Amino acid sequence: EVERVEIVKGGGAVLYGSEALGGVVNIITKDQMKNSLRVAAGNKGQRDYAATIGMGKASLALGRNEFGSTGNMTESLGTKKINGTAVPYYIGFGDSKKDHLAFNYKFDDRFKFSYMLNKKKYTTNYNDVNENILQHFMYDDREHYAQIAYNDENGWDAKIYYNQRRIENPDYYVVNPTNVEWEKSDHKQYGLDTKKVWRSDKATGLIGISAKRETYKNDNQKFKTFGDSSSILKDPAHFGTYALNNYSVYGSYDRKLSRATNIIFSAREDLIRSEAGDYNEFLPQIQAITKFDEHNSVYASVGKSFRMPTFRNLYYASSVVVPNPDLEAEHGWNYEIGYKYSENGRRLNLTAFRIDIKDQIVAVKNLVDNQSYQTNAAKYRNTGIELRYEQDVDKHFTYNVGAVFAKPQRMYKEGQAWIDTLGRYQINGGVNYVNRDFSAALNLSYWGNRFKNGVSSEKITVTEISSPLLVSNLHLGYNVAKNVTTTFDVDNLFNRKDIANVGGTSNNNLYYTMGRTFRVGVNYNF
Repeated sequence: EVERVEIVKGGGAVLYGSEALGGVVNIITKDQMKNSLRVAAGNKGQRDYAATIGMGKASLALGRNEFGSTGNMTESLGTKKINGTAVPYYIGFGDSKKDHLAFNYKFDDRFKFSYMLNKKKYTTNYNDVNENILQHFMYDDREHYAQIAYNDENGWDAKIYYNQRRIENPDYYVVNPTNVEWEKSDHKQYGLDTKKVWRSDKATGLIGISAKRETYKNDNQKFKTFGDSSSILKDPAHFGTYALNNYSVYGSYDRKLSRATNIIFSAREDLIRSEAGDYNEFLPQIQAITKFDEHNSVYASVGKSFRMPTFRNLYYASSVVVPNPDLEAEHGWNYEIGYKYSENGRRLNLTAFRIDIKDQIVAVKNLVDNQSYQTNAAKYRNTGIELRYEQDVDKHFTYNVGAVFAKPQRMYKEGQAWIDTLGRYQINGGVNYVNRDFSAALNLSYWGNRFKNGVSSEKITVTEISSPLLVSNLHLGYNVAKNVTTTFDVDNLFNRKDIANVGGTSNNNLYYTMGRTFRVGVNYNF
């Protein structure tokens, strides 16, 4: 289904809006798809089924992904009171199913309609030490995306869209399955975005406008006492409908200063009106690139971006979550300077970057009543370098190596000391081999010197994660016939039990990787 993937590092607020604080991954789907079928199966209950169908102006894609239960994936987090007895609990995942549908219809060279449905059903289990389920949490998440797009040869590009996400979460204790707490939320977005591009021999200009409306509502009925199987339910609660209107004007001007140098000025003005308050944000960006010759170039970028708090951050409440309607938006600056080299199948990128964010939204827990809430940390910063080298050894073999070294830090309250957070370095490598009917790819990513912050209203703790994280993926493919390919994929090739996440507000809230998984598949194109 995918035509290409664009990755924009740094702030992308000018073109993509307030959510693009640190970067954008933009997935562009194909206008028309070929006919194909895929079936795959693996360990731990893995099943993959997919089909794409091309029908002239229309294309259809269908898919289902299944995964089995994982068992315990955490250390003990605390205790659940089961029939009056305190039982240590662990967290794992139950069976999951993900369904996908995509439909495209291309009326002509200018108009295109697209619709996408993602439906995910999975469960989180709170288990005892023997992996017996104490509490069962189900998750039903459905996303709808619909869009009509217009694009012509005169530089006009326009989109009208409607997105909706509905989530339902029933939750019950195994010893008391008739007593069910539940939650239903509904988040909608609809709007339009249109822009015009002008081109000349020395410059390219763009100007655009967008308007978006978001709404959110939540209904739930929660246990009165957290972590107690004998708890009664509170009265049903209703939050919303909350609404937000976002109006934007944006533009960019790409000017060729000389044969070697281009400079790009960009800006966006966002006007946001909501129950949380009104925001007027001006987001400038300047970029420059100079080519020394056809193989060597340098570039630089400085830009501002911001991120609004979500409706859930602002208004959601339960027995363990407190709303914070006074949350401020995050504001950040991204700075980047780099060097690029490309010649004879060799490609080198070297980048230095800096990120400064004010009012970063973080989770905090009150240890007195065990309730969590979102608040604004004073500052966040990250300074580092990134290196990547790729080489095409011959027409069959390619390899790449890379590394990121950084120092991410956070100041939770003005005047406090900076503390380490997240990870200091990441080392990546990969090899790719293609020869007639056989293909192979191995990719590795090693994350080290990682830090976890435990944050409460009374104290802040910094814990260095004792073990690194190694992500490893292997892919093998073989064309057994003209239109038939077999595949073999392995995740966590070395079967490591690494600490996967470093988030949360409790220092023992650590998730582990689940071990090696593999899938064997068959693809048929017709």
